[in-house]
Amino acid sequence: MGNAVPAHEGRSTACERALHADRVLIDTMMDVFEAALDRTNRGGRVDREMMDGVLRFVRDFVQDSHHHKMVEVLVALASRGAPVERFDAAELLEGYRAGEAQLRDVRALVPLILETPHEETALFGRAYRFVAETRRQLCLERTVVSGLRRVLAAGEDEALADRLARIERDAIGPTGREWYKQVAFDYRDIVSTWARRAQSA
Repeated sequence: MGNAVPAHEGRSTACERALHADRVLIDTMMDVFEAALDRTNRGGRVDREMMDGVLRFVRDFVQDSHHHKMVEVLVALASRGAPVERFDAAELLEGYRAGEAQLRDVRALVPLILETPHEETALFGRAYRFVAETRRQLCLERTVVSGLRRVLAAGEDEALADRLARIERDAIGPTGREWYKQVAFDYRDIVSTWARRAQSA
């Protein structure tokens, strides 16, 4: 199995494309959360429901689904002798563990930030670092996942893609992705409205 000829040299695998779709959605939600922090920091009003919705997405979609998919990818790469630097894999996994603690911290910060925004400068810094760290993890993932095209034969790619889809279904259900996509689009529209109002003010 490990000696199968890669069928994807120079082009993306189904697994890469699926994980890219995850990252696009995660990026969108981080943009929303950062915009909500910016607005609150300037004294504007942000619904608690939106902030909580983004953090729920991070817990359910990112940590319970996407990160478990990435662990499956790391196992697949390691079992095929792929040239993934050990420090990359270790940094990714350590980042995931740290992210769980950061999420708990930020969930506790949100009520304080929304209630007394002008008194909570340090707390805003912690929330912004959470966004920055999530984005850094996404960049590292791109580097790691690109190794799949060098080691997976077509049948292996399909089998791994099926395992990733099963991980997602187990974590968020068969319709969870579409639900969260709609939530992300709705939030993005709200953020766009803020920007238009700011420009016309």
